This record gives sequence, structure tokens and C-alpha cells, in this order.
Amino acid sequence: MARTLYWIAPVPTPYLDYLWRHVTAAIPSTTVVLKNHASGGHPWKSKMGEGYRTVCADKKGFDWSIVRLAKDRDAFFVFAGWQSYTFITLLSLLRILGRDYIIWTDTPNPVRSGGWLREKLRSAWVRWIFAGARAVLSTGRPGVEGMKRYGAPPDRVASFPFFLDLDAYPTRPADAPAPATIRMVSSGRIIHRVKGHDLAVRALAAALKDTPVDCEYCIAGTGPDEQALIALSKELGVERQVKCLGWTEPDDLRRLMCESHVLVHPSPIADPFPNAVLEAMAAGMVVLGSDVCGSVVDRVEEGVSGFVHKAGDVDGLAEHMRTIFRQHGRLPSMGAAARKTAEAWPVERGVAKIVDLYEGRFPAVH
Repeated sequence: MARTLYWIAPVPTPYLDYLWRHVTAAIPSTTVVLKNHASGGHPWKSKMGEGYRTVCADKKGFDWSIVRLAKDRDAFFVFAGWQSYTFITLLSLLRILGRDYIIWTDTPNPVRSGGWLREKLRSAWVRWIFAGARAVLSTGRPGVEGMKRYGAPPDRVASFPFFLDLDAYPTRPADAPAPATIRMVSSGRIIHRVKGHDLAVRALAAALKDTPVDCEYCIAGTGPDEQALIALSKELGVERQVKCLGWTEPDDLRRLMCESHVLVHPSPIADPFPNAVLEAMAAGMVVLGSDVCGSVVDRVEEGVSGFVHKAGDVDGLAEHMRTIFRQHGRLPSMGAAARKTAEAWPVERGVAKIVDLYEGRFPAVH
């Protein structure tokens, strides 16, 4: 009888749902263990959870039934987060008992606010957990280097990014005519200090002053700074171009991206591996992103599939917008280059790594 693979995660997301279905097809014994069935910050209505088994920890408090999974000597565990005392206890017990587990996490966030002693204790615990793991997987090259700096054994660190259903994004011809109206898109919670939508609006206003074109900037998402963003667009005279679309379901966002040309992702603070960048590249969009976004640094080839600006640099982002406005005939070929990069990361590549680890082989670090 095949041993069980337990995949531990806080909540389901569209990209995790897609991955779990493919992992289960390769390893039928997979069971997904969740902290919650939904995320309050991301109220997806799209149906998830089909094609694999799920177990949800008791929301009321500590769940011993989850911790008791450590009794299974033959089980294999994948931890994609440990945001509950139940999951922390289970992971600690697996380490003590010498059970078989791997860690999957994104680029470490350098900003912590738990106090000096708490951070010291947390760092020591994480290093101890890493030392007992079969492997430590992280999202892209920035994540791999971050895990090494955080104390993960270098010979056990490998890249494992997020994966998309590439077939859901139709390819676009590289020789398509230049668009008459350039549509730029941002996707994410409208929180200026995190996603920097206000920086994008300021850059757009500056770029349009000396490089006027027919364009629109669509923002898919909601958040506490939405009204402030609308007011800013009016103040800067770009209210006609800026459109706040509100909460957007995954299928609707995919359609929007497939009908758009440029993703703007100007996060001013560390954004470990934003999935919006991967979605945009799969849709054949040019990416304008900041240098603190892991997937921007990992995937965007400067001047070929997009442009990378220094975080918080409105002038730099505005200059990149001017470039695509002046050279908008290049958008189809640059978008095709972005799509080619996306095609190098099919879900089968990720599943093969999980199967290797499940069967006792460490995958190549790439």
C-alpha cells in the first residue's frame, strides 16, 4: 500500500488547487490538510477542492487529530506554511521523531515586527526545522538564495515556484499588429504601502504628459486605499484612464489579462513571488515590475519581456511606460517572449519534483 502524502497548507488558492489535482493524479494517496477552507482576504467564489481529499483543522482551537498524523511512520509531509499552533506542533513533532517531510515556502520577508527575542527564537526554530527536512523548496532563484541565507542546508534547497494551467491562456502571434489602445493591468489588494498602485498612477500621469497615447489602466482588486486611489487619479488628471474593477474572480482575471497588453506590478516593499506576474506572462503580457518582486526578478528579461524598475522609483516606472508608449509596435513580440518564458514552467515540472522527493530522490536544483 502506498504511503500517504499529507500536504499542509493554510487555505486553498486557485494555483494550489490546480497543483494539488495534478499531484494527486501522480500520487493518489495525497491528502490536503487545511487550516481554513477559505481566505478572508481573498473571497474566491470559484469552486475548488475537487479531485483530491481534504481535511480541515478545527477552527475553534488546537486540533489533536491533525497532530496525531505524526504517528504515521510511513507518511510523507509537505508543509506549505505553518500558520497555526496545530501545524507548528505537528511540524516540531515530525522533526523530533525523524519523520519524512519537506518545506515549501517563498522568499523570506525581511520585515519582522515580533521583537528581538521572538525573532531570535523563531530563527533558531526555523533553522532546526530546516535541518531535519528532506528538502527546502522555495519560489524561484530569489527564494532559493533567501532560504540559504536563512539557514537551510545549501545541498537541500531547490526551486519550486507556483504553476499555472497554461492551456487556459491562448497564445498570441508575435507578429500581431500593434494595439490601437494600450491596456495596462494591475492585480492585487489595493493597499498602497504593499502593492504601490498609487505609484503606478503617478507614473502614468507623468508618462502621458510628454508621450500621449490612447491607453487605460485597469486595477483588478479591492482594498482600503481604493477611494484614495480614485481621488489621486482625478487630482492628476488621469481619471479617464484609471479604472478600478473591484474584486475579480480567477476566470474573469484571466480573460482580462488575455485581452490586455501590459502588467504593472510596482510593489514598493518585498513581494516574495507574486502570482500576477506569472499569470500575465502566460497571457502574453509585457511586465513592468519592481526589483523587490521575486517573480519579476526571476522571470522578466529586461527589454525582452518587460522592464524592471527600482522599488518606489516613480520616475523609473514612468520612463518604462514612455518606452512602451513610444514602441508599442513591440508589444506583441515582447508578449510572445513572456509567453515563451511561461511555457518553460508547466505543472508537470513541479509534479516531477514532488514525485522525486516522495520516492526518496532529491531533484536537481534549478
